[in-house]
Amino acid sequence: MKDLERLLNPKKRFLEYQDYLIDLIASSYHKSFKDLIAFRIKNAVYFFDSTPDVTYQFIREFKPNIKNLIKYYFLNKDFLYHQALAENIIHQYYYLYLKTFFHISDSYFRENIDKILELNYEVFSKISREILLDSNLTYDHKKIIIKERKKYINQCKSINLKPITDENKIEYHLSRKESFDKEVNYSISRYSFYGKKIIKMLKEMDIYQLIPLEFLAESMIFLDDCEAKTMYLKTNQDKYQCLLTFPLIDKYSSNGLDIILLHELIHVSEFDQLKKYHSYDFNDIFKEFRTQEKTLKLFSKLRGDNIHIFDQDNNDDSSFETLYDQFIPLIKPLLDDYRELIDYCAITNKISPIYKNLGRDNFDTYCELLNTLYNEITFLLDFLEEEEEIEIPLKSSYEQIDKMKAYSKRKT
Repeated sequence: MKDLERLLNPKKRFLEYQDYLIDLIASSYHKSFKDLIAFRIKNAVYFFDSTPDVTYQFIREFKPNIKNLIKYYFLNKDFLYHQALAENIIHQYYYLYLKTFFHISDSYFRENIDKILELNYEVFSKISREILLDSNLTYDHKKIIIKERKKYINQCKSINLKPITDENKIEYHLSRKESFDKEVNYSISRYSFYGKKIIKMLKEMDIYQLIPLEFLAESMIFLDDCEAKTMYLKTNQDKYQCLLTFPLIDKYSSNGLDIILLHELIHVSEFDQLKKYHSYDFNDIFKEFRTQEKTLKLFSKLRGDNIHIFDQDNNDDSSFETLYDQFIPLIKPLLDDYRELIDYCAITNKISPIYKNLGRDNFDTYCELLNTLYNEITFLLDFLEEEEEIEIPLKSSYEQIDKMKAYSKRKT
């Protein structure tokens, strides 16, 4: 029951530990930034809700009082209704598109629909070709794509379907498929009670509407496989509002709630909400890897203090690992030597000191390399069995780090 209360009243729980979290995060930067970090964390907006279907099932399992159950029963029913309605309409459009894409008849499509929907066209996409051409990847990496391409072609042959292998057609198909999926999500955000609740919240935040608020609501409801999301929304006062969306109950079964919270709070701490324009231009993937490395250090201190904010008190922390964890070795040698510089740039939203010390071309090339490796490795991970692992190539990253260190010494 204690777990139910901390997850159904997350803002109360968060506020109980807010000062502790500010002190914890501030301890990893220069002491002069503590007040700034406190201001940013206290002025952010926190949205911890999960979708009504997930929340309703969670409450049922804990057998709470009838008021909570009734409240979420009707929200859940409305959410599922709009979800089913949207999926039914959009899927019909998608099926029509697939038949045109493959040049097949209605009868053939009906007979083979399950097998057609299982076909993985992505093995002939742009990123697949880039993996096969990337000199930083080994044959063990590339043979995953080679194997999956053969599998795809054999699946097509088994149903007497001509396989589509043209990269441009595949890329177009993937973009169309994504747009169909988005349409389902937009419809739910636009018409469900839950979506309207979020839109009302955004209106109260006085967000400058470059795009309809339904689009922002969609990005909050459907996180695209993210555990949580920190968004920076421009207001009509020509400033920025930091919004942390973290669907706690949805992530409850995976543990690691406190790790995710710390990671996102570091993002909150490092964004200047008072600026009208932002020149802070760290590569997103470098920023994520670095944030996760800092997160793990802070999490160790949090558990050392025997603090459990959203996780269960008997939580097995060793069972949770984020995707970013295995990429930390790519940046570790750089952080070991330039942590203070990088932290300063992150907290002040400045990139120029890094460029001055490490070389602009050097650092940009390094970030591009990290981004490429991350995209390629995560793409390959989708084809592995649960017990299989994949090696992260470190050589090219370390060589680029050596170039930056050499440049730094010359500048000194």
